Amino acid sequence: SRSCSVVTSRSRNCDNGIRGGAIGKSLTLRRCFVHENGNGTGRAHNVYFGNGELLTVEDTLSNKAVIGHLLKSRAARTVIRNTRLIGDGGTESACLDVPDGGVLEIDGLVCEKSPGTDAAWIIHYSGENQDQAGMPFHLQSSIRIRNLVMIAPPKMIRYPNAGAMQGFVNQSGLGAEASGKG
Repeated sequence: SRSCSVVTSRSRNCDNGIRGGAIGKSLTLRRCFVHENGNGTGRAHNVYFGNGELLTVEDTLSNKAVIGHLLKSRAARTVIRNTRLIGDGGTESACLDVPDGGVLEIDGLVCEKSPGTDAAWIIHYSGENQDQAGMPFHLQSSIRIRNLVMIAPPKMIRYPNAGAMQGFVNQSGLGAEASGKG
């Protein structure tokens, strides 16, 4: 097994610390540290895996993303084991975003949001309408969760009127009419 370290200074404006994915491809991140990626647009993340078959994340720390997600997966199957997604005072959006559904297996995950977060949810699952963009939801979707810890700040300091922090949601930023369609 190999280990990896992806450490990028925010001042370098790295859009995504790790980005990739293609139909039929898989990616495994094992013993990785991904820190301070994003360019402030909200379209950039510490880890973004799109359109692949399987994303496996094990023994990994992703922290302090700049507005984007700490981990985003559009894979047909996402497996997370013994991993930490920690805001650490950043402006991250969701700790974990799995917007196209699919099989999500979690065994050993700690998610902690920062008060400066950009979103009122910790884990986002199957909340985007991708049909209009040509990316339908995965036909096989299921969720299996073991050993999950979610820690939320008492309130969001950048959006104090956003309401209570939510743990696991199916919610689109486009509102109820767009959430979960597909």
